[in-house]
Amino acid sequence: MDNPNMRPDLGPTCAEPKTKGFGRYLPVERWILHLRRLPGCGDLILKHPCLSSEKLSTLDRVLILSSYIRRPSRPVCFNSSSKSLQSSKALVQLPAPTMKITAIFAALAMRAAAIGVTGTAEGFAQGVTGGGSAPPVYPNDIHDLVSYLGDDSPRVIVLTKTFDFRGSEGPGEGSGCLPWGNGPRCQIAINQNDWCTNYQPEAPVVNVNYDKAGSLAITVKSNKSIVGRGSDGVIKGKGLRIVSGANNVIIQNIAITDINPQYVWGGDAITVNDSDMVWIDHVTTARIGRQHIVLGTKASKRVTISNNFIDGTSDWSATCDGHHYWGIYLTGSSDLITMKGNYIYRTSGRAPKVKGNTLLHAVNNYWYDNTGHAFEISDGGYVLAEGNVFQNIVNTAEFSGGQLFSSPDANTNGVCSNFIGRACQLNGYGSSGAMSRADTNFLVNFGGKNIASASPYTSVVASVNAHAGYGKL
Repeated sequence: MDNPNMRPDLGPTCAEPKTKGFGRYLPVERWILHLRRLPGCGDLILKHPCLSSEKLSTLDRVLILSSYIRRPSRPVCFNSSSKSLQSSKALVQLPAPTMKITAIFAALAMRAAAIGVTGTAEGFAQGVTGGGSAPPVYPNDIHDLVSYLGDDSPRVIVLTKTFDFRGSEGPGEGSGCLPWGNGPRCQIAINQNDWCTNYQPEAPVVNVNYDKAGSLAITVKSNKSIVGRGSDGVIKGKGLRIVSGANNVIIQNIAITDINPQYVWGGDAITVNDSDMVWIDHVTTARIGRQHIVLGTKASKRVTISNNFIDGTSDWSATCDGHHYWGIYLTGSSDLITMKGNYIYRTSGRAPKVKGNTLLHAVNNYWYDNTGHAFEISDGGYVLAEGNVFQNIVNTAEFSGGQLFSSPDANTNGVCSNFIGRACQLNGYGSSGAMSRADTNFLVNFGGKNIASASPYTSVVASVNAHAGYGKL
């Protein structure tokens, strides 16, 4: 894992660097800060004509400094976003550093340039680009992160540490209720929008004290890529919301955790509503008060949810057994959703709940240890499930309407060729009841769409264990 505390071992002057022991994983801006403190280097940083703009990215500054090292009498200004070069007369004459430091700056430049989204989305969100080729930006604190996510510019936002929002907006207080009892492992419901009053009028009323930051997630606007470096990118105490027409968003290789886990209505990890072209990939969610992933009642059109670790382990749950009930809620209007390669662990229901007008392709996912139900399919929910594994699941699916093609046997699965261009893959079951429904009327809705590939269920457990969640790109 990258070590942010490593420091460079520099010599006494800018012209005499000691390269042994350079902290390879120190953020580039910290390198510049250390160089600036040395004799001669300070003037390079402060007076260099190419470094005057506050809008330059870290990559821009590294490339500029590297070019200065190569040609100290005539530095080259390089802008990574426009790929343009222009010469600038040097304001100061400094001794040229050795070729070793040149190589270090070049390596840093290449490292910065390589940071971004890995791979491409499969399924319905195929073609999503997020921030595209925008130069990466590195938020330093929670305020930077909120600003980058919520502005109107295409951005590749790289998370290199933990952003802890807990306590940042003060405490929340109000009334709540105990719909599932007052045991030490039972969640408490906040009376948000009079939920307790309207839906649990017989439940005992209690006072609640929660962290206010978790109750409303960070707004993510269009054309954004949020990418974690290694296993460093973590958001605690607040989720992300892609809503109100936002589109073309990628969330990859981060963890979202610790959002008021004791309280239902304490906050969701990822919300998508009234959006299009969203890819949620290699994300870990854990200790969440309400939904890990929720697609709201307005159309979310094309969404791919892949290679994520939905960790339902919790000290509190609506089923009072350490298994989170509120897993994945898909209730949109005209939503097209691909779920592939996800690990859905220690849940007790709604993993996922599918209703509204939602077409779901669930392929090569791994459900493990669910004390209630995995699929909950209601009116308007249309599910094609193939190549998945269900291990230790009390009830693989429950219905109150909707349709399901559960890929029950090789002969029946051949019908898929008429709609997705290949036969569907069998699902695998271990200590779980097998699904047998084979509704086919809705399969025509897959025609002409981008369809994810499917592997045999026998390869799923090893693949998901190796790849699902953040830090496993």
